[in-house]
Amino acid sequence: MGSTVTPITEVSGLTKRYSDVLAIDDVSLSVQAGQIYALLGLNGAGKTTLIRMLLGMIAPTKGAARVLGADVSAGQRSAWARTGYLVEAPAAYPELTVRENLHLYARLRHLKQPHLRVEDIIERLALTPYTGRRARTLSMGNLQRLALAKALIHSPDLLILDEPVNGLDPAGVVEIRTLLTGLAREHGTTVLISSHLLAEVARLNGRIAILHQGRLLAEHDATSLDQHRRRHITVSTRDDTTAEL
Repeated sequence: MGSTVTPITEVSGLTKRYSDVLAIDDVSLSVQAGQIYALLGLNGAGKTTLIRMLLGMIAPTKGAARVLGADVSAGQRSAWARTGYLVEAPAAYPELTVRENLHLYARLRHLKQPHLRVEDIIERLALTPYTGRRARTLSMGNLQRLALAKALIHSPDLLILDEPVNGLDPAGVVEIRTLLTGLAREHGTTVLISSHLLAEVARLNGRIAILHQGRLLAEHDATSLDQHRRRHITVSTRDDTTAEL
């Protein structure tokens, strides 16, 4: 008999209601180890709400979620030691420098040889020119890089990122894409991200879940998503008779 592979993240019938607003509606999905899994949807589709439930930041109205083998509930943190995350707006201690922020988070994560890890992550996130600058002086793009560095500081098994390329210029978007695909391919890191950028998530060559108004509409890989898009092209013309010819 073949062995059963346990998903890194598993969601079953997850629902979140705020009064009369149904933010997440009976969503079920699973994310495998070493996979890049993208939640794709417009603003308000429910991506951030779903991520916050996976991190135990808010409780679902009903349904269940498991992350790294542990049942998730609001306030439950057993999986956090192996998880790196970025949710909504990036945050940092404003009066500390980039390097000081990272050293603080390295100590909070109880890392061995924190100095080496901090210097490595500074280089990987292209933060070297900004290490001595206070966080409050950073541009939105560099603040996003700092937030990603904090999420990666402890080499997590699972990386959960909410709109990770917000505020980045095109070169920065490519750098983050290369970083994420490298983590999955070379280190087996599982990456769960949310985005409203279809073209960008398609380039990650992972699994893509399409969310709309809190519901999971479909799941695709990059190839099947492209084929699906090609089958649903609508062309408008000024002269339908000429177009038929």
